[in-house]
Amino acid sequence: MTQRTPDTSPDVIEITLYFSESNWSSGNDQIIPIRFKLIGKSMGSTRWRPHLVQHLDPLPINDSKSLKEMIKTLRNEISIKLELNCLPITIDLLDDISKDE
Repeated sequence: MTQRTPDTSPDVIEITLYFSESNWSSGNDQIIPIRFKLIGKSMGSTRWRPHLVQHLDPLPINDSKSLKEMIKTLRNEISIKLELNCLPITIDLLDDISKDE
């Protein structure tokens, strides 16, 4: 495992999650792909703090339970991808840019 430092952790990462009937997954065997672009910064050698979470596709959810599950899955994927502990993602960090593309 590569030890990351604040200088080697990216400021912008892209992750795709897949949604199907209120289930979020990082595997592409699900139905609807949702692309995310995340802007954040390392905080030391063990944590990454998100500053902005842009979703490039419309979110197919309309209830708080599904939204919380999406955020939990997204946070786990960030931690896996960066090999850093992702600090909590709050709803106010979400930015819908799906209409901008």
